[in-house]
Amino acid sequence: MKPEKIAPGLITVLEHYQQQGEKGLNLHLCSLGLINDPKTSKPTLASVFIRCQADANLNHLSEYGVKAKQSTGKIRTAIVPLEKIGRLSEESAIAPITPSRYLKPLLDVAKTSYWFV
Repeated sequence: MKPEKIAPGLITVLEHYQQQGEKGLNLHLCSLGLINDPKTSKPTLASVFIRCQADANLNHLSEYGVKAKQSTGKIRTAIVPLEKIGRLSEESAIAPITPSRYLKPLLDVAKTSYWFV
């Protein structure tokens, strides 16, 4: 694992997961893009942003369970098993790996604001 390629928030998630197992993820499930269903035996997944060269071929990462959502571009979204993030960081084509975050869109703010009247 190359920790310099992994965002600090994701490093914290990995440490909690290694120390406490799935119980250690509870703190992060509401804020980061983690996919965990304790009722199934599926591995915990992380939705991450991968920075790489725009024309980099990442198809070979599927053998590690990594599902890249785009085939081109400098920043790509991917679903990665949590245990494989260390392996992903060792890829020479990949620069920083950052976790996605849940957003709370505030598109209805204009309804409650009367300053424009």
